[in-house]
Amino acid sequence: MSNACDLLDLSALNKWESTPGKREPKKEENILGTELSCNAENESSPAARLAAFFLRVTIHKNSGEARSGYEMGMRFAKNSSGATSDGPLPDFGPDASFVWSKREYSAASMLNSASSYQVSLLSGSLELHLVLSVAAPVTEAEAAAVAQQQARRVMDELKG
Repeated sequence: MSNACDLLDLSALNKWESTPGKREPKKEENILGTELSCNAENESSPAARLAAFFLRVTIHKNSGEARSGYEMGMRFAKNSSGATSDGPLPDFGPDASFVWSKREYSAASMLNSASSYQVSLLSGSLELHLVLSVAAPVTEAEAAAVAQQQARRVMDELKG
């Protein structure tokens, strides 16, 4: 897999904004292993709405490095987001968690009002972090449903 954006169903962003914006897939080999990432946005200037995915998947050389990356990613998400809620995602297994950060939508300050839902998963040497950001009216349940569905889709594809 060379295009991480192909792992996602980017039409899921249309729930909040249907105007496609940037699509930036990246693949690199580094000391940890193979890292796939996708930064995809749908946005509209006049309505000041944004829906975006940021996906980072690392296929580590060993499961110990994967666990360290997963735990560090979750600590960072909780500490930097001003988490409204967080916790485990039992449907994904023991190494799955989420962080939700609710921001009230304001068209006047789009970037400052983006809510985000991050799903982090660990499976063996595979570490996944998927962030859904929405600058539009959104509930935690809506964001969770979309982000979790996309995370499951990516894991299923990579574990194939």
